Amino acid sequence: MLLAGGAGTARAQAAPVRVPCRGQRIEAITITSRAPTVSGVRRVPVLSEVAAAVHTTTQPDVISRFLLLHAGDRCSERRRVESEHVLRAQPFLADATIIVLAADSGAVTLDVQTIDEVAAIFSATMRSKGPLLTGLRIGDANAAGEAVYLAGHWWQEPGLRDGYSFGITDYQFLGQPYQATAIAARDPLGGEYHFDVQHPFSTDLQRVAWRVQRGRSDGYVRFVDDTGATHADLLSRDYADIGGVARIGPPGRLALVGFSLSHETAYAGATPILISPQGTSPDPGFPVATRYASHNASRLNALLGYRQLRYVAATGFDGLRDVEDVPVGVEIGALIGKSTPFLNSMDHDMLVGSDLYAGVADSTWGLRLQTEAEARHPDGGEQWDGVLSSGRIAWNQRVTGAQMLVTSVDWGGGWRVRVPFRVTLAGREGGIRGMPEGIEQGGRRAIARVEDRVLLESLGSGFADVGFAVFADAGRLWAGDVPFGTTSPIEYSAGISLLAAVPSRSARLWRLDIAVPHVPGRGFRLAISLSRNDASLGFWQEPRAVDRARERSVPVSLFNWP
Repeated sequence: MLLAGGAGTARAQAAPVRVPCRGQRIEAITITSRAPTVSGVRRVPVLSEVAAAVHTTTQPDVISRFLLLHAGDRCSERRRVESEHVLRAQPFLADATIIVLAADSGAVTLDVQTIDEVAAIFSATMRSKGPLLTGLRIGDANAAGEAVYLAGHWWQEPGLRDGYSFGITDYQFLGQPYQATAIAARDPLGGEYHFDVQHPFSTDLQRVAWRVQRGRSDGYVRFVDDTGATHADLLSRDYADIGGVARIGPPGRLALVGFSLSHETAYAGATPILISPQGTSPDPGFPVATRYASHNASRLNALLGYRQLRYVAATGFDGLRDVEDVPVGVEIGALIGKSTPFLNSMDHDMLVGSDLYAGVADSTWGLRLQTEAEARHPDGGEQWDGVLSSGRIAWNQRVTGAQMLVTSVDWGGGWRVRVPFRVTLAGREGGIRGMPEGIEQGGRRAIARVEDRVLLESLGSGFADVGFAVFADAGRLWAGDVPFGTTSPIEYSAGISLLAAVPSRSARLWRLDIAVPHVPGRGFRLAISLSRNDASLGFWQEPRAVDRARERSVPVSLFNWP
């Protein structure tokens, strides 16, 4: 029996008794979903009504379908804990707790309590001189409380056409724990479409995971020379793949084995252009003839992996007061792909991709590492090409109950990359905070960061958490073999951040960073930026510049596909 609750559900006079989960029969499940602001404004009727009008709480049926326990089952502590983990991993939920309560019959009831993230999506980019507004994003991250993400984006660049994009993700496609995503975009230069349906491997209790995807992207990778001119080279991809994995072994210590079929066509280096505020023009001097080449590969891929993980509940590792399930242990996945004549592959090669996570932690400290790599070897060739690697290692240490010290090193780069590719030190692309775009680029980079983050207080009985941080970044570029590549000295920045999480315990951390970077050739400059980090997306997200150069058929993570 499933019972739905809400923020205003009446409570019995006698408090139910909380008991451990030890195989008792589950008599009923009560689900109480709360809006992100209701707990903070419930004493103010007008504000409470406004909150209810603009936010629809997640539907109880949606939450129920993520649970690994149901009425009539025997209460399993492992399934209770895994259900909490699955719920907290959803991007539209800020927190989830499952409490086991004694029932009069000797059975138990499950009290499932969730708090939504703020579902409204709104952001704008502006500049000091006309046109004032240069970008706008609006949407709903949990439309009608049905676990559906909808967002539209408009933006413009001087001299180019306006860009438009629309994206939708259903986190319970067909009423199942499947994810379906559709994206369509017209960029100022190029555009893309992408469709996929997948069953992510979200818990060790799961038997299989699979993915089907199809897409095409047309875009330009930009390079800046020492005069400040912006060159750009075409990168166009057409891709598709279908595949899956199955679990072998018990939860907690398992292997994943599977296969996929993939196809990708990439067109590179065909039409280099110069970009200016007046528009675009041909760039016949850009060195593409021997640098990049188009390719067409169809492969049969073996998917292999090993996972030995458990989760430690920790507070504020990547946010302020959010409860995070920190993975402890190791997981490693690999893709080994071989081009196949029966799929009419024009390239003859082998592709290898890997993903590694390792972590040790308790509730007060943690050391975590995640890295991804891929490389291709042409049949009869002497060396590997298309080599890409990136990753992060981070140390978290709780100094006091409200203070978290985070030290990390990020890296990313490529060797003999077959498509237009570069990395920069720009802060907007995961580089040094405050560093502007269009200064230098190279083939590889490394960045060290130190941040001392302090929780100040929680506002409005759960409305928000606020805090501040002081930080310092330092990084370096290596030229590699990219056009106009530069090997830089160590560059750096320092600053302070104002932090906010809405609602309290949200995994989404808003940051107002006030940084003073040392800009090459310009000295120290003040930079202010507003951004949002989402801890529910994982410990680390690969920089877009590296991800864009990867083969589309390689899963980002074998264990949480994609």
